[in-house]
Amino acid sequence: MGMRVCFHEAAMTRKEAGRPSALFYQLGCLITLIGFTSCSNRITAPRMSSPVQVTSQNQPVSAPSQLEPGMNQSDLAVEAVVSNACVEAWRKELSGDEAGAVKQLKELDKKYPRVSTVRFMLGQVMEHSGKKQEAIKYYREAVLQSDFDSMHVFKLAETLRTTGNADGAIPYYRKLVKGAPEFTDGKLGLAKALLAVDPKSPEALGILRQIVKDEPKNKEALAALAGKH
Repeated sequence: MGMRVCFHEAAMTRKEAGRPSALFYQLGCLITLIGFTSCSNRITAPRMSSPVQVTSQNQPVSAPSQLEPGMNQSDLAVEAVVSNACVEAWRKELSGDEAGAVKQLKELDKKYPRVSTVRFMLGQVMEHSGKKQEAIKYYREAVLQSDFDSMHVFKLAETLRTTGNADGAIPYYRKLVKGAPEFTDGKLGLAKALLAVDPKSPEALGILRQIVKDEPKNKEALAALAGKH
């Protein structure tokens, strides 16, 4: 889908089984930094709330000034530590130091093995370095750790589809679209995966027509429909 402006608003506080498991500050920083990741303007996902405004690329968002409901000071401290380390690692990757980025993230993963965003960032580094199969491994691990995180699910689905595994991507797109029905990139991805499996897929064509109805200037949906006529 190419580079786009990342989320203008991102829902950061996620709850699973009654307890917060999101890294609010961490993802606020990372979403601004991952400029190459294709994202729509807004994502709404299950168990997600508290939209955060995102500033220009490569400028981290400030940490929240108050604790979210149910969070304690140690949660917030972990968020800040992990966030800063991930941002550092990503900057290493952008400067061409893949080995340094991977080393830093793997050390972080050993220290905070339950934080799924570290695996997600390893996937981002691998993908940015052109190692998509390795990226899939880390994205899959991130999803297994945090299967309600829409960003993790989206990147896994996209990478599966763009490496020729449309069949494998479809269940993840369906999960994403079910939880975030207004996420246009998720719907586009599902339509593309369905068309890769069946070029005449009625479901895919229906999805594309609905996108064009909702967003008449959506170039990707228009192009996909034009290719079917």
